[in-house]
Amino acid sequence: HARVGATAARLGIDALVALGNHATDYVAGAGSRMHAVAVADVAAAVEAIRAATPQGGTVLVKGSRGAKMERVIEALQAEAGNDEQEVSGVSLAV
Repeated sequence: HARVGATAARLGIDALVALGNHATDYVAGAGSRMHAVAVADVAAAVEAIRAATPQGGTVLVKGSRGAKMERVIEALQAEAGNDEQEVSGVSLAV
């Protein structure tokens, strides 16, 4: 998990919002080279994504099926009225 955070930082990803059991590992891997934050729940993830994403930005929501990351997508869709966002697999355009 730390390697994923480190790779995100190395690739120049702007922000990492991590949710779940290994969230702090992702953030630790990213270090101070990027904006990375571990959050406790879906509401905090949505808030962090909104704060880190410019209007028209793109967000990749990724997680194991067990993590149920679709809850984040559903919350973002509900917040925006669903017609403002396109969802394709686990990629969400905000």
